[in-house]
Amino acid sequence: MVADLRLGQVKSLHDRLKETYSIDEDAARWAVSAKRTFNVIHFANAIKVDIYVVGDDSLSRAQIERRIFVEAVGKRLPICAPEDIVLQKLLWFERGARVSDRQWRDLLGVVRVNREALDREYLDRQAAANGLSELLARLLAEADPP
Repeated sequence: MVADLRLGQVKSLHDRLKETYSIDEDAARWAVSAKRTFNVIHFANAIKVDIYVVGDDSLSRAQIERRIFVEAVGKRLPICAPEDIVLQKLLWFERGARVSDRQWRDLLGVVRVNREALDREYLDRQAAANGLSELLARLLAEADPP
């Protein structure tokens, strides 16, 4: 999910979710202040939901503008567009000194599932603006079927 959260909203979010989801209020508070990600886990079915806190940079603003909505549990929920998931995970991969196999596998999965629908122009433009062009090219090449 994509969330434009402020510190003053964390307590309310925690209080609304704590009966149904495992949510660490301190982790959520840190993620909001650092403009990072935190997660909640649904007690009944153990589904983990990553909550991407929107930053103040142009990529984050584009992500909130490009969010897509899905119907779930009778509600309309905002989620990141596949391109923005790719860009965020590329940034995390880069920040992690390119060593996370899990991040790379996640990236390959997102690209393979969404390959035909990906907005390549947007991906290329944002990758260039964020110093990720080389990584994106590598990812797209590896995601191609043999």
